[in-house]
Amino acid sequence: MVNQTGGFGDAIELIRYLPLLHQKGARVLTRFPDPLTELFKNYDFKAELIDPAIPDTELNYDARICSLCLPAYFKTTPDNVPSRGAYLKADAVKVQAYKEKYFNNDLYKVGIAWNAGSKLNRKVDDRNMDLSYFLKLAELKNIKLYSLQKGLETEN
Repeated sequence: MVNQTGGFGDAIELIRYLPLLHQKGARVLTRFPDPLTELFKNYDFKAELIDPAIPDTELNYDARICSLCLPAYFKTTPDNVPSRGAYLKADAVKVQAYKEKYFNNDLYKVGIAWNAGSKLNRKVDDRNMDLSYFLKLAELKNIKLYSLQKGLETEN
């Protein structure tokens, strides 16, 4: 059982280790936060996806490892990071729809992640920037700003 801990970024980074567990002969069970299931659906991560509604006490497994421990378990160095290239693929139909809806212009496109991370996992509030910091950038000609925030964090 791989216990997914950390935030969305950690899950995206660490999914690449699940096939390595499988290669070692493990039957891998894991859960992902719901918003990531769509992103991971086309990645063969060699694991059984567990319904989040099923309590751990009802699962049958021999060992449990925290996903954040996987790089240490595999003695990861900069030279042996698994899946160094692109290992996740965006849905081509959605990519085309977003291009047509939002990016069909000749302007310079600037994406802003102005409120980083999930409040569920944030221990300190030092990764946030007030949107007012970007006002001068918004006044420049030929610039289109895009908020990269999505979900509950956009309410801040």
